[in-house]
Amino acid sequence: MNAEQRNCQNCRTSFVIEPEDFVFYEKMNVPPPTWCPECRLIRRMAFDNLRTIYSGGRCAKCGKGIIASLPPTTDRTLYCNACWWSDSWEGLEYGCDVDFSKPFLQQIKELMAVVPQMARSVDEPTMANSDYTNKVGHLKNCYLLFESSFNEDCGYCDSTRGSKDCFDCSRTIESELCFKCVNLRKCYKAVHSIDCENSNEIIFCRDLSGCSNCFGCVGLRNKQYCYFNEQLTRDDYEKRVTTLRFGSHNAMREVQARAQEFWLTFPRRYMHGKNNEDTSGDYISYSKNTHHSFQVSQCENCKYCALLVPTVKDSYDYVSWGCATSRIYECMTVGENSDRCLFSYMVW
Repeated sequence: MNAEQRNCQNCRTSFVIEPEDFVFYEKMNVPPPTWCPECRLIRRMAFDNLRTIYSGGRCAKCGKGIIASLPPTTDRTLYCNACWWSDSWEGLEYGCDVDFSKPFLQQIKELMAVVPQMARSVDEPTMANSDYTNKVGHLKNCYLLFESSFNEDCGYCDSTRGSKDCFDCSRTIESELCFKCVNLRKCYKAVHSIDCENSNEIIFCRDLSGCSNCFGCVGLRNKQYCYFNEQLTRDDYEKRVTTLRFGSHNAMREVQARAQEFWLTFPRRYMHGKNNEDTSGDYISYSKNTHHSFQVSQCENCKYCALLVPTVKDSYDYVSWGCATSRIYECMTVGENSDRCLFSYMVW
């Protein structure tokens, strides 16, 4: 089968369906898409709320105040997470017959409005003192975390996993005592740093691996006591760093601007990733035959995917979660050993 060019029925731009795409759609027994990949992504993301939570609403079952991912004015039936996870109600109670004289999607919308929905997408039995969060599980003493799990004493983070005492971070994995960082893995005491792994006590650094006690450095491997990529002795390094003044926000911004200007003098990789085979996108790791995907790990034979954690196989147009899933198509927030899910939202 040859590649086929089509016009998106939504935005009217052209897009291509490759031969391997047709093979996937045939295996899943679904028709090829009529919308382009970007419009399909927007449509999926419209179902979800990743970053905003609301107070002021009340549980439709017990009447207690709730913190929810939908505003108090919503027409949805919201249960507090304790009630939703309890055995005091049964989803089959809301069963109804299909009315073939009415549009199918309209009936789905009406059913979604009456069936109770959890206030926040949270694995409630694994949570401790972490109410102001969403799309999370296995948290303790956390505040304003989103798309995160297995964290303790963290705040203002997203896509963070297995970390402790981290604040204002994004995509921080198995790290501790980090602040204002992006894309860290197994780091300790990192501040204002990006794309680093297995590094300790680094400040304003980018693309470091196996480093410690570095300031303003970029692209180093297994180094220590470096200042703007200059190798120093321990005493000289400590003298340089202690002379810097971080007593005000403006002083911090000046040092940050200097570091970022220094970073620009070094080449950057065309994509972030490691241990991949035949992949395209960004922030991909340990994946194979995965294309047009972003922030995914241990994916195989996937396309148009994002925000997925190990492992995912044979899936297209899939955003958020993962964890041993396969054959997922046009889904949002599906995970935990799910298989062959189509056109679904929040399936556990």
